[in-house]
Amino acid sequence: LVGGWGPIDAAAQQVASFDLATSTWTAQDAAAALTAGRGGHAAVLTPAGTVFLVGGEASARTAPGTTRLTAEIYTPSTAPVP
Repeated sequence: LVGGWGPIDAAAQQVASFDLATSTWTAQDAAAALTAGRGGHAAVLTPAGTVFLVGGEASARTAPGTTRLTAEIYTPSTAPVP
C-alpha cells in the first residue's frame, strides 16, 4: 500500500505491506516513504517489481492546486520487515 489519506484529509507518504499469511499490515520505516503525499492516485506494479505512481491529490478537500501533476517510481524493499 502506498500513499492514501491520513489525518485531517492530508495525503499520506507512508508505505505499508500486507502479509497474506497473517492478514496483517506492517508500516515500513520512514526511509521507504514516498517523495510526496498522494491520495486517490493510480499505482501499477511493473514487470520489474517496482510500483509506478501517478497523479492523485495532496488533500482530500479538493481545492485548487492540490492535484499532483507528477509521477514517481517506488522500489519495494526486498529485506524482511522488522
